Amino acid sequence: MRAPGIALLVLALAPGAAAAAPLGAALDHLAALQDPVTGAIGAGAPRGPAATDTAWAALAVAGAGEHPAAWRREGATLADAVAASGGRSLAEVERLAVAAAAAGLDPRDLGGRDLVAEVLARQGPDGAIGGRTALTAWGIFALRAGGLPPGAAPVRRAAAALIAAQGPDGGWAWRRGAGAGDVTDTASAVQALAAAGLRRRGAAMLAARRFLIAAQRPDGGFAAAGGGAADVPATAWAAMAVRALGERADAPPWSRGGGPLARLAALQGADGALGAGALPAWVTAQAGLALAGARLPVRPPAALTRRDPAPRVLGREPAGGDRVGVALIVRFSDGPGAGVDPARVRVLLGGADLTAQARITPFSLQLPAAAVPPGPVEVTLTLADRAGNGRVSRWTVVGPPAG
Repeated sequence: MRAPGIALLVLALAPGAAAAAPLGAALDHLAALQDPVTGAIGAGAPRGPAATDTAWAALAVAGAGEHPAAWRREGATLADAVAASGGRSLAEVERLAVAAAAAGLDPRDLGGRDLVAEVLARQGPDGAIGGRTALTAWGIFALRAGGLPPGAAPVRRAAAALIAAQGPDGGWAWRRGAGAGDVTDTASAVQALAAAGLRRRGAAMLAARRFLIAAQRPDGGFAAAGGGAADVPATAWAAMAVRALGERADAPPWSRGGGPLARLAALQGADGALGAGALPAWVTAQAGLALAGARLPVRPPAALTRRDPAPRVLGREPAGGDRVGVALIVRFSDGPGAGVDPARVRVLLGGADLTAQARITPFSLQLPAAAVPPGPVEVTLTLADRAGNGRVSRWTVVGPPAG
């Protein structure tokens, strides 16, 4: 049990091949939000507000080549949290079905529910599911995640409904006839059509490709609305659509300004979160999917592994920007790896090396609050295991008042 007032920051090392820096940092941020008991991502139980974050995190984890069933702090795994999640609206059911498959679960029998049947029950005579572009696209993801092949009649009918809803500009609006297309709905439709087996060089896909090329900003990112600044969700969705088109997001014609992946990296905070402000975990998870080169739907890897051997953040208390209490405490683990080497652990605050003032073991680091400078200060933590795998994590805390 945590002592009152103690600031607790938890990190872990995980086995496997190292992830690229922006992707690894995004996964660290998600792992930092995992509840130690329920396995959910975000505060509280897996139901309610955390259910969305949990589902998206499972997608990002699987898309990055790690298994949600291997994501565990103390109690339940991330896969367990997905299984415990509920969902009533069509959007929640579709997302849960796709996340369940990504977590190695059966969407046709999740807690006694057949999520695929629930989606099929909402398919209209015209093949559309739920009447909106995103709902029809996610319906296709859910049907494919539930085992229906691309040639299955419900999948083909939903794809035909999407094609019929495509606008004259090559994009998709939030629903048929709602005006000009937008990046996010167009990107979801492109991924859904790819999942439905549509040819990448077919008329609908080529028109969508032209729409996305025209929508890309000079800085490489994409905006949710025309003329706006690049934002994380639109840029992430566009990058996934590029992948669904069979192209690289860092190659022409998508490489202007460095491309969407470079723009996502530029929008990433020091704590691994993506985008400005206090964005929910699902936004970082969307970016993680894009950074991993994935597209929806995703499947889990065959092995129950976490591929990154470097330190993984499993919790931040205080959260980034919050005040340190009695002490700054860090717990870490190398899982089944070679073990953390205390001699290689370093902690810097505001650029000053305070490692000598910290008490370090193979499992923890504790720095007294008196050593933390007053006001906002950047923490730089370096962890390494005995095999030489390491990671540098940075975040900001607020030190105790002077005097």
